[in-house]
Amino acid sequence: MCELSNDYPEFFVPRNIAYNLSLREQFEIGRQIKNFYFSNGLNANDNYVGLLRYLNMEMFVYGIVTGAKFFSSNNKNKVYFYKFTCKSERNIATHIFGTTEIIKDRIPVCHGDDLMYLFQGKLLFPDKIDMNCDTFKMIDNVTKMWTNFAKFGNPTIDESLGVEWPTFDPEEQKYLEIGNQLMLGSGPEKEDVDFWDSIFKKYLPAHIAN
Repeated sequence: MCELSNDYPEFFVPRNIAYNLSLREQFEIGRQIKNFYFSNGLNANDNYVGLLRYLNMEMFVYGIVTGAKFFSSNNKNKVYFYKFTCKSERNIATHIFGTTEIIKDRIPVCHGDDLMYLFQGKLLFPDKIDMNCDTFKMIDNVTKMWTNFAKFGNPTIDESLGVEWPTFDPEEQKYLEIGNQLMLGSGPEKEDVDFWDSIFKKYLPAHIAN
């Protein structure tokens, strides 16, 4: 993969852009993306953080942020955006894919790690969890917010969690980071999203939510 992407930078071009552009334009976009994430070239031994950042944006984050902007833009829908950073023995996807061994503590979670904070998973975790441990606190926070949203349309209906989860809008882009602590933030992955916005605005503007 590393050799392929070093020799053919168009490898990095998102498919929905590539289908609409010439090979010359694909090469230029690929070069920009490669320079943004791998300024010294892509090497499997020391560029895995940049590679994960790129894959994270290409496969998940940019589409999620774009969708959140679109669905919140008409003021008819309440959109609650979150960044999941809980880290414990229940991050099963991280263990399955071996991410912990590769990146240590730099990036805490994988896609799908949130599931075991919502469901019991008896086959994976047969023992009862200590109600005084940090893991239980994270499970309690997550299940309480998801239940509140299902029942009331608002994940934080009172002050019991110590934070009020604001709705997301295209301007302020407020979100809740759900980790070992609950923290408010704005502009999720802003540097990367701004870069991808610049690519799409130039080459596929119809994809951008106004």
